[in-house]
Formats: sequence, structure tokens, C-alpha cells
Amino acid sequence: AEAEMRQRAELIQQIRAFELLPVDRWKPVDRTSVPGYGFHDEMSIAEIRERLELLKLEREKE
Repeated sequence: AEAEMRQRAELIQQIRAFELLPVDRWKPVDRTSVPGYGFHDEMSIAEIRERLELLKLEREKE
């Protein structure tokens, strides 16, 4: 019974130590993927930047 209580206390200590560890909630961002919100003209960040560059070049030619 005493060994079981010791083991239980050790497990509780391990659980508490584990709960104190910081949680990594950072998600990597894929700049080439479309968000998927269902909008008609969705674009990825990469596509928006590319179109912006094309518009800038077009304006410079004018």
C-alpha cells in the first residue's frame, strides 16, 4: 500500500511537471496556400504579392 502511494505521488508529480511546460501554439504559415473561406476571388499571399509586382511594373511602363 505504501509503495502504491509513493508511485501515485510520483505520477502526480510528473503530471504537474508536464503541465508546467510551455505549450507551443505556433503554426507554420504556408504563403502559397489559399485560406479556403469560400470567397469568390481568394488568393494566397504569394499570389497577391506577385499580382502587386505585376501591377507596379505595369504602372511604371505607363
